[in-house]
Amino acid sequence: MSLHHIVFVLFRVIAVYFFAEGVQSLSQLIPFGDDSLRELFQDTLWIAMAGAVVPMAVYFIFSILMWFGAVYLARQLAVNSGETVEWKDPNFKGLYVLSFTVLGLFFAIRSIPSVVQGLAFVIHYREQGADSVLLAFTQWPGLIGSAVVMLLGIALFVGAEFWVRLLMKIRGLGQ
Repeated sequence: MSLHHIVFVLFRVIAVYFFAEGVQSLSQLIPFGDDSLRELFQDTLWIAMAGAVVPMAVYFIFSILMWFGAVYLARQLAVNSGETVEWKDPNFKGLYVLSFTVLGLFFAIRSIPSVVQGLAFVIHYREQGADSVLLAFTQWPGLIGSAVVMLLGIALFVGAEFWVRLLMKIRGLGQ
C-alpha cells in the first residue's frame, strides 16, 4: 500500500470525525427554538447563539476542507515518493472499510457515557419537577447530539462495507 493511500484515507477519516463533531455541536442550537429561552436571554441571545454556531461552523468547514482536499494533501505529503493515488486498488477499499469500522466503533463507544449521563440527568430533573426551559437549555442538546453521534458510529461500524461502496459509486470509483 502506498503512502498516498494511507495519507488520503487518513484525511478522509479525519473529515468524517470533524463532521460528527459538527453534528454534535449542531445539537447546541436546539434550545434556541424555545420561546421561553429567547425571553430569558433577550439582549444577549446573539452571544449565546454564537457560542453554539461558531464551533459547529468550524467543524463543518474543516470537515469539508479535509474531505475535498484529501487528494491534494496526500500528493503534497508524499511528493518525494513519485507515486500517485491509485483509486481502484482493492487494498484502498479495504483500508476505507477498516477505517470506517474503527471510526464507527470509536464514535459509538465515546458517545455511550454521554447518552447515559444525559438520560440520567433528564430523568432526575423531571422527577425534581424541573421546567422545560431548564431541561432544554441544560440537557437535551448534549443528549441529542451524543445520541446522533452514537447512531452515526453504529451505522459506520455495522455498515462500513455499504458506506464504502456508496462512497465509491458516488465518486465514480466503484465497479
